Amino acid sequence: GGDIYGWLETALNFWALEGKRIGGLIHSGSFDQLGTGVSFATAVKMNNPDSNVVLICGDGAFGLAPGLPPETAFHYDAPITIVVAKNLSWGMINRQQLAIWKREYMTNLRDVPYHKIVEGMGGYGRVVEDPDDIIPAVRSSFDMKTPALIEVVTQNVISPITQGLTD
Repeated sequence: GGDIYGWLETALNFWALEGKRIGGLIHSGSFDQLGTGVSFATAVKMNNPDSNVVLICGDGAFGLAPGLPPETAFHYDAPITIVVAKNLSWGMINRQQLAIWKREYMTNLRDVPYHKIVEGMGGYGRVVEDPDDIIPAVRSSFDMKTPALIEVVTQNVISPITQGLTD
């Protein structure tokens, strides 16, 4: 998505400064915001079946994914973990509108229980409201050996990247 990518990039930079490493990173560029994350993550998992693949996206981008986004992951037994930052908003656009025009235009989203959709498909779904529960939820998803979706309830706070674009 938009603003969640800004926060993710910021977090990864801090993580790298601490000397931590990840196995790899794929970024689909401007297509992120169009709901391509699930298909990209599924392809990565199919190519790297022994890796834990985690997609981090916003609720706006996930909601744009066509049809039932994780169906291909289920069909090809590619257990990916989808972490959806849920702020009920097209956050990047919303925050830019507020900064520039002092009001928002059509950027609020419905509260869709995406985790229940994945559970209904036979996967692992969970809602997380406490930041301390994020890592245990992701670790639990790896143990399930099925596609998983974790909704993380977030605030709509402008990322440094969005702030820079707005400025």
